[in-house]
Amino acid sequence: MIFIVFLKLFWEENYIFEKKFIMKRFLILIPFFFLLVSIQAQQNAAPYDMTFENTAPGSILPYSSILWGSNYTATIQTNVVHGGANSLELIRNADAIDGDFGCFVFSIPITFSGKTISFKAFMKSQEITDGYASLFIRMDGSGSGLYFNNNMSNLKGTKDWAEFNSPTVNLPEGANRINIGVILTGKGSLWADDFRLLVDGKDFTKAPIRKDRIFAADADTAFSTQSNIELNSLGKSQVENLALLCKLWGFLKYYHPAIGAGKFNWDNELFRFIPRYMQAETREARNDSLLVWVNSLGAVSGKGNKMKIKKNVKLIPELDWIADTTVFGTKLSAELVKIRNSKRGKTNYYVSLGGAQNASFDHEKSYSNISWNDDGFRLLTIFRYYNMVEYFFPNKHLIGENWQNIPAELIGKILDATDETSAQLVVLEMIARINDTHASVKMNKDFSDNYFGRNYANYKVSFIENRAVITGYINPNLVKDGDLQLGDVLLDISGESVSAKVERLKKYVSASNDPAKLRVIGGLLLRSNNRGIPVTIERNGITRSANLPCHSPEAIFAKTAEGSESTPPTWRFLTPEIGYIYLGTANKKELSKMMGELRLTKGIVIDIRCYPSDFLVFTLSQYFHVKKTAFAKFSRTNLQNPGLFEFSSNMEVPGMKTAYNGKLVILVNEITQSSGEYHAMSFRSASTATVVGSTTAGADGNVSPIVLPGGISSYISGIGVYYPDGTETQRVGIVPDVFVAPTLQGYRDGRDEVLEKAVQIIEEQ
Repeated sequence: MIFIVFLKLFWEENYIFEKKFIMKRFLILIPFFFLLVSIQAQQNAAPYDMTFENTAPGSILPYSSILWGSNYTATIQTNVVHGGANSLELIRNADAIDGDFGCFVFSIPITFSGKTISFKAFMKSQEITDGYASLFIRMDGSGSGLYFNNNMSNLKGTKDWAEFNSPTVNLPEGANRINIGVILTGKGSLWADDFRLLVDGKDFTKAPIRKDRIFAADADTAFSTQSNIELNSLGKSQVENLALLCKLWGFLKYYHPAIGAGKFNWDNELFRFIPRYMQAETREARNDSLLVWVNSLGAVSGKGNKMKIKKNVKLIPELDWIADTTVFGTKLSAELVKIRNSKRGKTNYYVSLGGAQNASFDHEKSYSNISWNDDGFRLLTIFRYYNMVEYFFPNKHLIGENWQNIPAELIGKILDATDETSAQLVVLEMIARINDTHASVKMNKDFSDNYFGRNYANYKVSFIENRAVITGYINPNLVKDGDLQLGDVLLDISGESVSAKVERLKKYVSASNDPAKLRVIGGLLLRSNNRGIPVTIERNGITRSANLPCHSPEAIFAKTAEGSESTPPTWRFLTPEIGYIYLGTANKKELSKMMGELRLTKGIVIDIRCYPSDFLVFTLSQYFHVKKTAFAKFSRTNLQNPGLFEFSSNMEVPGMKTAYNGKLVILVNEITQSSGEYHAMSFRSASTATVVGSTTAGADGNVSPIVLPGGISSYISGIGVYYPDGTETQRVGIVPDVFVAPTLQGYRDGRDEVLEKAVQIIEEQ
C-alpha cells in the first residue's frame, strides 16, 4: 500500500518532465520505499517479550518494560510459571508503607490502527491482603477521552493460575502510547505470564500500521549498545562547551519542527556530533560547527508561532540565552530565534500530553544493557533528564536553585566518576536536586544492592521528633526474643551516627521537603551487604549496643500466614457521636451506606495518613458541601511552546441539598501524598473543615514517567497544583490548620495524638 501511494504521488508531481529525469527521481525514491518497509517491519516485529521466555531470569526486565510505583520488586523467575520456563514475579518490599504499589507494564507506542483494544494475561496470587492485584491499562496521548483502568480483576488471597481479561474498549482518538501490565497493592505475591494485547480481537502485531506513525527516527538503530565516545581529561572550557550543547540539544529536541516530526533519532545525532564538536578549539570554531549541525536539520520558516503572555500564565520558558550573540555569534543566534518562532506540529515525536495535559515522554530508549563506563551514555543521561525538567516540570521555579547551572556541574561530575557505581550516584544526585517527592527512582538492582545493601535487618524505621525510631517488624515470623523493641531509638549504625548517615543519604533521595525525605531514608538505614549490622540504641534513657542480624530479600519477604493481620474497617464510630473514615480502604461503592450510617454524628474524622484506595475527590466531598465550591486549579504546558505553563480554570466540588452539617476534621502527615493531598484540598474546602496533623509530602498532580539510559526510571510531577487563589502546594504540601505531630513518649505509650486532637476539636462547643 505504501509503495502504491508513493508511486501515485511520484507520477502526479513529475509527469511534465522528460523520461530521463523521471527515472532519476524514481531511483531516488526506491531507497526511501525500502526504509518505510523496514520501519513497518520493525514496528510490527513484536520485540516485546510478553511470555518472558526471551529474558534471562533476574532483575533485568524485558525490552520496553517499566516498573512503576515504589517499594515493590519485579523479577523474571523460573520457580512459578504458567507456560514455558519463565514468568514475572511482583512482590512488596520490606520498607513499603500504606499507599505504595508496584505496577509492571510494557510501554508500547500505538503504531497500529484499529477500532478496539483489549488485554489478556494469566495471573497467580499468594496471600494478597490489604490490597489487590489486577490487570492494568493506561493509554496516553493528546486530546480527551483517553483510558485508564487499574482495578479490573480485584484478585485477592491465594489463587491458582487463571486467565484474566480486560474490558474491550474503543481505541481513543489521539492515543499514541498504551501501557499494559499488572498492578499489586498491599501484601503478598503476584505472578503473571503470557500477556496478549489485542486489536480488534487479533494480536496487535498483526494490526495494520498507522500511516501517521511511520518515522524515519525509528529506522536509525545505531548506537544501541555503545556510543563509541571516549572523553578524557577535559578542561573547564570543554565541560562548559558540553553544558552549552546540552541546553542546545534539548531546545532543538522540543522546538525544531523536523525533530518533532520524527525525522531524526536525536540520541544518535548527538553521538554522531560530539566527536566533531569536541575538536573545536575556539569559540568561533565551536559556533561554526553548531551552525552547520543546526542547518543540517532543514530550513524553518521562522514564522507562525508568537508566544503570547496572558494573565493566566504561571511560568515562561527561559530562552533568552539563544539570542545571546556574545555566546553564539550573530548567525547562529538568528537561526535559533527563527526556530523558536516557527510553527510546530500538533504532535511531537518525543513528547505528547496526557489526559491531564502532563507530559508523556515517548520513544525514549532505556538502553538497559549499556555500560556505565560509556562516556556518551553518561552524557546522554544528563542531557535527557535536564531538558525534560527544563521544559516539562511545572515546579521548576521551586527547585531552590538555578536549574540552568546544573549541566556544567553534573557533566563534570559524571565524566570524572571513576566507576559505574559512582556514575550512577551522580544520576541519583541529579534527580534528587529537583526536590520532588514524586521523583522516586528505580535503579538496576545490582547498583541498589551494592550501594544501599542487599540484606535487611528486620525492622521498620520512622522518624519521630526527628529521631530514628523502631516502629515495626518487616517480617513478624522472624522476630525473636532479644530483638529491638518498638520505640527504641537508633543512635549509631555501623560506627556512623544516624544523623551523619541521614545527611549522606539525603543527597541521593528526591523529596519535596524534609519529612518526606526522612520517610524514604527510614527504609534505607538498616540495609547492609554483611550478615549483621552493629548499632547503638537508646531505650528509656539507657544506651546499649546490639548486633542486628541481616536477612536476604528472599527471607525477609517470605510469605506470612494468610490473614495474620486483619484489615480495619473503612468506617467506624470513635464515640457514639463521632465517626471515622479511613481513606486507605474507602471506595465509591460503599459511600451511600457509609454516609447514611454517619449522617447523624456531630463530627467525622477523615484519615488521609495513607494513599487513597479510590478516587473520591468529588463523590465523597460533595457530602460536605451545600453548593458548588472551587478547591484547586492546575498549571499546564503545550507543545507549541514547551516550558510555558498556564493556569486552568478552577476545579469545583458539586454540592448536595442534604449535605452533612457536622464538623469535619482531616488528618494528614508526611505519608499524605499526591492523590492524598488532592483529596485533602477537596475536603478542606468545606466550611466546617479543619486540617490536623503535620507537613504532607508536597507532591501533587499527575506524574510523568521518565526513562533514562541504563534502565533507570523515575517520575516528575507533571502538572502544577494550586489553591484557587494561586497558593502553591508543591514542596509546601497541605499546611495543617492545627499542627500536631507524634511524640516519642506518645508513641511508646501507644497513643495516636493526632487522632486525639481531632476528637477534641469535634467535642469542643
